[in-house]
Amino acid sequence: MRRFSPKTIVLVLAVGMLCPLLAVQAAAQTARGPGLGDLAPDRLAIGGVLHSYDPAWDDGQYASTAAQEFDAITATAYMPWGPHPSQGRIDTTPLDEVVAFANANDLRVHGHTLVYPMANESLDWYQALPTGHRDVLENYVRTMASSNAGDIWVWDVINEVFADPGEQADAQGLRTELLEYDALGGRYDDVFTWAHEADPQAKLIINDYGAEELNDKSTALLAEAIAMRERGVPIDGIGFQMHLGRDPNFWSIRQNFQRFTEAGFDLYITELDVSIVQQSATTPKPTAADRSLQRAIYEEVTRIALEQPAVKSLLMWDFADERSWLHPTRQPLGPIAAGTYTFPAPFREPSVGEPLIRKTAYYGMVEALKDASDRPVFQRGERRLQAVGGPNAVYLGRSGIGPASDRPGESVWLGQLTSDREDWLSLRWNVEPAANGWFRIRSAWNGADGYLTRVGQPNDDGGYDPTNAVSLQALNESWPSQLWRIERVARFRYRLVNLWEPHTGVLTRDSGELTLEQTGRPWTTQRWRIRQLN
Repeated sequence: MRRFSPKTIVLVLAVGMLCPLLAVQAAAQTARGPGLGDLAPDRLAIGGVLHSYDPAWDDGQYASTAAQEFDAITATAYMPWGPHPSQGRIDTTPLDEVVAFANANDLRVHGHTLVYPMANESLDWYQALPTGHRDVLENYVRTMASSNAGDIWVWDVINEVFADPGEQADAQGLRTELLEYDALGGRYDDVFTWAHEADPQAKLIINDYGAEELNDKSTALLAEAIAMRERGVPIDGIGFQMHLGRDPNFWSIRQNFQRFTEAGFDLYITELDVSIVQQSATTPKPTAADRSLQRAIYEEVTRIALEQPAVKSLLMWDFADERSWLHPTRQPLGPIAAGTYTFPAPFREPSVGEPLIRKTAYYGMVEALKDASDRPVFQRGERRLQAVGGPNAVYLGRSGIGPASDRPGESVWLGQLTSDREDWLSLRWNVEPAANGWFRIRSAWNGADGYLTRVGQPNDDGGYDPTNAVSLQALNESWPSQLWRIERVARFRYRLVNLWEPHTGVLTRDSGELTLEQTGRPWTTQRWRIRQLN
């Protein structure tokens, strides 16, 4: 089933009066502490979209919230819906105004987008032209890219030109039914050249959806990007929209990002939102579990952006629920049925004019940003892992098997540390550093086959899905199930998160049993002390 893009939603075309005191908006913000952009490292821009040609972009406190929270914004500039109302006229004024706002508030600008064929289908005069589409595209690209040359950080040069499974595509995976595909001779090389000549300082990227994981689409995108570069096209990077649902494959995302990085491209997360639930208008509120899962997903995407240096931006789409392309008022052109709610953003805007409310998803991003500057460091040596919380102190141990339970088994247990157990190797563990700040946890009792591992179960695709159980297995360096992130949550207190599916993989003490649970559960059952042994 094809996913619609957020830009298939028709924006309001009328351009209203903008506030002339753009520079004053930042000063009018309420004192709410550091924003997301303040917490991020310099190389990672964090922001959200302001729809340049929608006069509501600065209504209420929406734009001022962006100025306070972010250090970058996306400014929309589609050929239809305002910028190119007729063949002889291109209007850059609304884009100019958003860029001026960004400059006044020290925000980098990500321009979106120069060539967007599926949106251009709505431009009647353009579609009706018998010939000359290439000339129209060149004039538009050169005009828009030069209008704010030097003030645009990144341009999405082409957007959503790669086919989904089942769509018409050429050998490179490009959609062939598009008017622009024919007009440009089956290649988008010239569009990058036009944009580069119009604004040599801007970074130029391909932007697309559904390509964040390892799949046929991302493989085609990578191959064509490499081929374009080899043909001399001035392409700098790739934009991954990342419109996510309830169960992203974060391991696949990490692997995919790594292969684009190894190919030498900068990476940009361009349109992040997380559709956590779809409910009818009669029950328009997500549950606490829904909110917790959404927080975990926003947090993990932020962690991926932090751990992969090639990721240069983490940009959200409409960053308040009520403005989202997935809100019921934007239907029926979106990918969900009319009258349903998805709550995909990290903010709420109860009504225009009221301050935006930070949702729990927002604080998941904050948690990741703060944790990135407070990574625990563990020296080599044996340790005990003590579960914090509950009436009795218990420790993680390796179970024994055989008549005398004197041979190490594959299961783990939680037990008290009594005086006669002080020398038990089954209660001792080695925390071994791995790549990107992850660790492996190995039993000191015959540790070669004693790596703490998330258990998988076979699926219909011939692979495995993670369960909520753990066991001890021999080392396999390709398994994400044996990699753990150790997050500091308080003084001498840590959370252990499995890499295979981090948003559901927190090591949890639950009624005396050891399970892997969703992040956001009561943290007293997910806290551990990692005690160094002399």
